[in-house]
Amino acid sequence: MKRAVDTSNLKFFVPGAMALVISACFCIAPLLPAQAQASKSETFSSRDDHTHKSVQAVDAVNAVAGAGAFAYGSADSPAKRWFEAVDEKVISYSKTEKENFVLNRHFNQELERVQEWTNTAQAVAVKYKHLASKLRNLKAPPGHEDLSEYGRMLADYYDDSAAIYDDLTKPRPPAKTMEDLEEQLDLIESRSKGVKRMQSSLSHLDDSLRRKYRVHKRMDDALSKYIFGK
Repeated sequence: MKRAVDTSNLKFFVPGAMALVISACFCIAPLLPAQAQASKSETFSSRDDHTHKSVQAVDAVNAVAGAGAFAYGSADSPAKRWFEAVDEKVISYSKTEKENFVLNRHFNQELERVQEWTNTAQAVAVKYKHLASKLRNLKAPPGHEDLSEYGRMLADYYDDSAAIYDDLTKPRPPAKTMEDLEEQLDLIESRSKGVKRMQSSLSHLDDSLRRKYRVHKRMDDALSKYIFGK
């Protein structure tokens, strides 16, 4: 039987959770190699006209993308290997679909949902701390100070996100007055908005650096979704 609980003093959970959901856009997946696309086209019969044309269209788009700043078939380079290492770590420690669901679900004054939210937020905080540590230990190629600085900024972002989840879930003494409660809520909301602004700035910086070094973009960008039919 579900138990009811008064969650009026727990409403400070929601602003932080909602503001941090956008951090999922740093989820990164490995890209399909160009060789896999080529072999795929060879498996279709020329009689299968519709499918054959579709594969040819994909190859044509890849050829265009390969010539651009976000080339999928870009040549190997230290910057490319560094970005791929970052991508692999970020996707390994990102929130799962279930975690995203739990963190966005309304409490509905149910104690079980509050407890599940708390456990999930604590687990995400632990993952983000590990991710931040690994990003700081990942050395950028010599002569690529801009990548090194970006790596530190990305680590700070995940550390700050983890800190907010920690603050939302740690035990705290009840507010003595409404003014005290509102002050606590305003502080958490302000920090959450700051983390959201950090994420937006890092997204632009990520694009800028990948464009500079001609490194393929993440699988969550619009171009790759179009190419691979996501």
